[in-house]
Amino acid sequence: VCSSDLCQRKIIMPTVKSYGNTQVSTAALPSVRRSAAPTEETFGVEAGNKIVAIGAKLYNDEILRQDQVAVLEADRKMSEWENKRLYDPKDGALAKRGKDAFGLPDVVGKDFDSYRDEVRAALSNERQRAAFDRQAISRRSDIDKSLSRHVFTEVRKFDDTETENYLKNSRQSAISKSGDPDRTGLEIERQVAAITDFSSRNGLGAEYVRQKT
Repeated sequence: VCSSDLCQRKIIMPTVKSYGNTQVSTAALPSVRRSAAPTEETFGVEAGNKIVAIGAKLYNDEILRQDQVAVLEADRKMSEWENKRLYDPKDGALAKRGKDAFGLPDVVGKDFDSYRDEVRAALSNERQRAAFDRQAISRRSDIDKSLSRHVFTEVRKFDDTETENYLKNSRQSAISKSGDPDRTGLEIERQVAAITDFSSRNGLGAEYVRQKT
């Protein structure tokens, strides 16, 4: 029995749309790659590699430091040798004057090579020796230049003094032999020859010879 109002209305119940037998898939999305989680073993290898790399760098830095200090010591020895051998106010090469300065580049050069070989032999590896060799070559070149300038100056002074003394002596001899024309003429020829040779050695030219004779 229903009331007249309810009986006259069509009762509509809500329904749920059906999709057949489709189920939710558990497969991974196509664009997503799954990687294995790090294990204690792989983590240990990575950490170990980093430690090895750090250790290798520290070792290389230490080797470099040792090489640099060893070469620095060797070059310091060469510097001390140079100061004494060249610049000692009493016995140094640059204290030599006149004829005593002749041949200094050869003599000092041999002394340098001998001491350089001694210092070089005390170095412990080829890296150190190669670096030392470069410095030694540069130092040897500078020493040669200093000695060459010094010798050039001293030779010129010696040449000036000896030539002038020679001419003075020859003129005095010519005066003493004034009664002997042959001997006097010979002394004059010697003077002209000495002046000509001096001019040639020092690049003074024919005009210098003309003025002096």
